Amino acid sequence: MSDVRILLRTMVKQENIDGLQEFLSSYRSFTESISAIVKELESDSLDANRGRSIKEELENMATVAPTLYNELLEFANEKKTNLKISENKER
Repeated sequence: MSDVRILLRTMVKQENIDGLQEFLSSYRSFTESISAIVKELESDSLDANRGRSIKEELENMATVAPTLYNELLEFANEKKTNLKISENKER
């Protein structure tokens, strides 16, 4: 996940891609939520009620993950398309 974050930050700095800032914000929120849940699961104070709540959170996050992944692929495809257009203009 950190490799993806670094790549996205590099893309933000180098190019003005519509929607990338918003995606990066959503991605950051998603990864921070995962990290917080992992820390809670590792804690000694986890009780059954919180465990059920975490299960629901993870189920909700599982519905968000495919959307984030598809958006990431769209940015990658857009970058490839832009590179091909640039190469063709140079010829």
